[in-house]
This record gives sequence, C-alpha cells and structure tokens, in this order.
Amino acid sequence: MTGYNPIPYVQAIQPEAIVNAFNWLIRQINAQFGALGWVNAGSVTRRQFFSALAAAGKMPAVLNGVPADANDPVYIEFISGNVITPGDTLATNVQATLGYSAAQMTALFTTAAGMTP
Repeated sequence: MTGYNPIPYVQAIQPEAIVNAFNWLIRQINAQFGALGWVNAGSVTRRQFFSALAAAGKMPAVLNGVPADANDPVYIEFISGNVITPGDTLATNVQATLGYSAAQMTALFTTAAGMTP
C-alpha cells in the first residue's frame, strides 16, 4: 500500500486501554468457563494446596487418607491433578480426612492461594 502510514494509529493506542481490554477478556473467559465447570476462581495449583497443608502440619494425615487403589479418583487427583478446586474429589477427601468444616476449607484455600504456584 503506497502512502499508508500506520504510525498515527499505533501512537493512538494507549497501553492502559490494552491492559483494560485484556483484563476484561480474562474476566469474560473465567466467567464463561467457570459456568461450564472448567475454571473456578477459588482453584489453586496442586503445589499451592499441598504447601498450605504442609504449613498447617496436615500433609501426613492427608497422605494417609488417600486410598491405595491407583484406580481411585482421589488417588489419581492426588498424584496427577494440576488444579484443586473447592468441592472437587481431592478437596472433599481432604475435608473428610481432616474433619474440616466448610469455613476451615475456605481458609485452607485462601492460604493456598497465597502460596507459590
């Protein structure tokens, strides 16, 4: 294209506008996938979850509460799950194993969210 000068258009784009648009897009994706059960705002990585349990001195009890059957969904998530979500298989097993209330599980996930992912 002869005579086309993109510079005025590029200069007109403000970095804040790009960041705001990106953040809006991420919120929309999380809202849509969350509704489908794919993403949950309360989810943490397995490392974060285990770190929070270890910090509370609960990892040995949790480990003892994991079924030895490698075909059990709790075992599978404990060994290979990437993301732990409140109410999922592993979180439910941990809650039952530790005798935690819903408030204690919320506190555990809050603590986990502050751990290194």
